Amino acid sequence: MSRPHFMISSFPEDETIKTYINDFSERWVADPHIQFEFLDQMENFLGRYSKQLSPSTWTNDEHCFLIILNSFIELRNCLVKQGFYSFRKKETENLLQLFFEQFNQDLLINVINGNQYTSVIQECQRFFSSIINPYTNLNKIEESVESIEAWANIWLTRPHFTKYKSYFNQLSTFQTQHFLKNVVIKDLVQQQHHPPTRRTLFKILGFHKEFEIALTIWKHSHEEIFPMSLEEKQVVNIIAEEETELIFPYYFHWIEQLIEKKTSSNYKHAIILLSELYHHALKLEKQDQFMLFMTFLFKKYKHYTAFYKELTSLADTFTR
Repeated sequence: MSRPHFMISSFPEDETIKTYINDFSERWVADPHIQFEFLDQMENFLGRYSKQLSPSTWTNDEHCFLIILNSFIELRNCLVKQGFYSFRKKETENLLQLFFEQFNQDLLINVINGNQYTSVIQECQRFFSSIINPYTNLNKIEESVESIEAWANIWLTRPHFTKYKSYFNQLSTFQTQHFLKNVVIKDLVQQQHHPPTRRTLFKILGFHKEFEIALTIWKHSHEEIFPMSLEEKQVVNIIAEEETELIFPYYFHWIEQLIEKKTSSNYKHAIILLSELYHHALKLEKQDQFMLFMTFLFKKYKHYTAFYKELTSLADTFTR
């Protein structure tokens, strides 16, 4: 198979990107810790390019998606020439996966399963099959309970939210979607002691707005939940926005949990949560309930000198 033309010939930064990829690959061989530089630089290229084409962001632009595919083919070729690809294969695939997660998922499915860019897609399937294949032939999936369970069992060996979402959206009935969701959440809850698995679980809970399950997990968690992962914080924010009353008792618990640690950083974190809680109380017109909690904190922690000072300063901002 002939090598696909790199990117889009009318794009003036083609050679700039090719030069950068070659330079980066040489430096990456010497320094294994610079992979996220590639992520940032390519996002900068895509941002500039999408502005030239249309006002839409690069995450919704199929040409930008093709630039990424060709760029990773180019990066792989450079590393192969240097005899170093096997040492950077996993990191390269992880970087490509990060880009896939940012793009509009419907766009990915349409481009990968379309006929317009066959040569590039086939090349990527050869080199990055684990990332490309979950998006291929999704309209042809079998929807029996057995096939869904089989898919879930394979997926659970390496759970990933984007692959789950793509598969879920391709199921054609509420019943099959509901079955998949229940199977996946049940198993992930049992495996949540593994941090990456817990993050995937909370992405799925946020996606389905399964607030009660998230709250139950926090209620029965015997491990320290702070610092809270980004995925869990996003679920907190969704609950606070859509079901504000549900989150109040958890803020009370988390704030006290942080204060009891008796460190300056945790005091500051508790104050941040108190400020968030105040704004939620304003939204629900429950300032009285919030002030009762503040009074409780003043009484209970009056001998925690450093925290008491922080709490007094915060209270002053509410009365201005």
